[in-house]
Amino acid sequence: MDKLINYLRGTVPALFESEEYRAKEKTIQKAFSEQQEQALMELRADAEKQEVALLHTPDGFAFSRLVAMKLSLQTNMTNCRKKKENELKLP
Repeated sequence: MDKLINYLRGTVPALFESEEYRAKEKTIQKAFSEQQEQALMELRADAEKQEVALLHTPDGFAFSRLVAMKLSLQTNMTNCRKKKENELKLP
């Protein structure tokens, strides 16, 4: 039993460091990323059909009504425009 344990202690870590393992891991990661991106694109499209935006945040994802986002964007643009006009009016 001790021989088996010692053999596995040397062999198992080496398996995870091999080029073959790294190539398989990379292939799996790529496939997963592509699948995740496709799912997010589909979710985003479905959300937009219902006037909802899928937002990527530092903590993950969030949903927001597109109407609220449009109003917020318009308000920000109006405020920026007014600020620029006021800056230009200063003597």
